[in-house]
Amino acid sequence: RRFWWDELHAAVAFTSRTRLDVSCGSFDLGSPSARRATFRSLRAQVVARPHGEAMALVAEVRDVTGAETGPPSVLSWSSLSRLAEAGMAVAPHSRTHPRLDRVAIGDLADEVAGSYEDLRARLGRVAPAFAYPGGGHGAAVRAAVADAGMAVGFTTERGVNPDVRTDPLRLARINVGARTSLAVIRAQLSARTHVVVRATGRGGPRTASRSTSQPRSVQWS
Repeated sequence: RRFWWDELHAAVAFTSRTRLDVSCGSFDLGSPSARRATFRSLRAQVVARPHGEAMALVAEVRDVTGAETGPPSVLSWSSLSRLAEAGMAVAPHSRTHPRLDRVAIGDLADEVAGSYEDLRARLGRVAPAFAYPGGGHGAAVRAAVADAGMAVGFTTERGVNPDVRTDPLRLARINVGARTSLAVIRAQLSARTHVVVRATGRGGPRTASRSTSQPRSVQWS
């Protein structure tokens, strides 16, 4: 499987066409800078649409440009299993990575609970933590996450969670990239008071306690 943005980028970047005509408009592909601008424009249109329409647009661009599908852009099950065996905590992130706030309500359980059950079937022990794809969430999405037994849900809002009253299904987080130093991580974690949430199994969070020195953490069994 490839992420839709990888497919879209490959279609725009590597086609031999110098112009792209699709249902949402006509786009210049005549230079590297034009291709970058076209990719940004198309990506914005994809993000703004309901999931089904968005994926239809990606497929249209791919078909018009004749782009190859390319290699998978996600880990294989064998690679994921090796990470889990090495002690990495693995948690669900949806089955097909849609913005869940643009998915039909009737499809939410398949995306959320389905991804959790897929991991349990393949890996066994799975963390009851959910990261919203693209940060997209709303009341219906959070309800589906809770119904799936998740103890916590992570948004893409940058920050820490300083109060015990913080909704455990609407947690902020800090970004850690390849160039993020340990000093920067420590500074971000110690900047404010954080919350510790303890959960057991699939029943959801059991307790929340204030801590001035430790980041929010999740324990499960």
